[in-house]
Amino acid sequence: MTLVEEPVPEPRPGEIRVRIAVSGVGYPDVLIREGTYPGGPKPPFTPGYEFVGTVDKIGERVIGFELGESVAAISVYGSHATYLCVPSWGLVPVPAGLDPAGVAVVIFNYVTAHQMLHRCAWVRKGERLLVHGAAGGVGTAVLQLGRIARLELFGTGSKSQTGVISGLGATPIDYTGGSFVQRIRELTGDGVDVVLDGIGGKVSIGSHRALRRRGRLVMYGHYGTTAGGRKNARSIALFYLYGAIVFAGNLLPNGKRVLAFQVAKLRDRRPAWFREDAAVLLAVSYATCRAVNARRSLKARFVDRLVQREAYGLSGR
Repeated sequence: MTLVEEPVPEPRPGEIRVRIAVSGVGYPDVLIREGTYPGGPKPPFTPGYEFVGTVDKIGERVIGFELGESVAAISVYGSHATYLCVPSWGLVPVPAGLDPAGVAVVIFNYVTAHQMLHRCAWVRKGERLLVHGAAGGVGTAVLQLGRIARLELFGTGSKSQTGVISGLGATPIDYTGGSFVQRIRELTGDGVDVVLDGIGGKVSIGSHRALRRRGRLVMYGHYGTTAGGRKNARSIALFYLYGAIVFAGNLLPNGKRVLAFQVAKLRDRRPAWFREDAAVLLAVSYATCRAVNARRSLKARFVDRLVQREAYGLSGR
């Protein structure tokens, strides 16, 4: 990676120039760098999957934004910079008073988790859900939002992560201690309704087997295309081979469905969904911040009522 200086970009019609305050760093950046992220740029490029910043200049034919306004978005790449021009339809206004670093987490991790649950798998109260990498960024967001949706939760992780997973209301499954499919069968009898698989490869075969009849497997990541953080030809070949086998399962008469999800692609197809979902999650974050501040000066009994009233009123689902 090389630090370079370039002219400040000018927004085209329909774009807004944002001065970046915070830009996320995560495994999607590694996948893009290694060239295994679908639709990723060719080098040289500037990384940075998501960001929070302020409106610095507004292009022609843009309405609804003001200079200095705080905004956030998914950029996929390009946000590890001082300025970035982005289409206005992809920007989400950020309530004043929120920590920019926390907002960046919401924009990627929590929007991804929310949309997999409610825009892709269409989960229902009481269903069983298994998420791989449950102690990671997206995994913990899934567990938190799944708990709100009143799902029965299971999460894979290492032995050292079981405390984090159980603390978020899920049954931990130590993937180093044996077959997670066997463990799911022992715990449930007939499997789970939904599996969220961000690993892929051979794991996806087990994810499909862990489903009960009419279950849904959501494939949302390409972790399995790398080995030790670097592109690996064998891993890539096996990733797509096992992926093809799993997606062929859609032809079987057991009602199981395999779905692909990528937050940026859904945003492009359904930008209104992205803006709506991000706005709701940010509003809940804002309400939570207000509640935390209120807790410092009000009695706990009153604050608990405040948290419930604001959180449920804003979620509206």
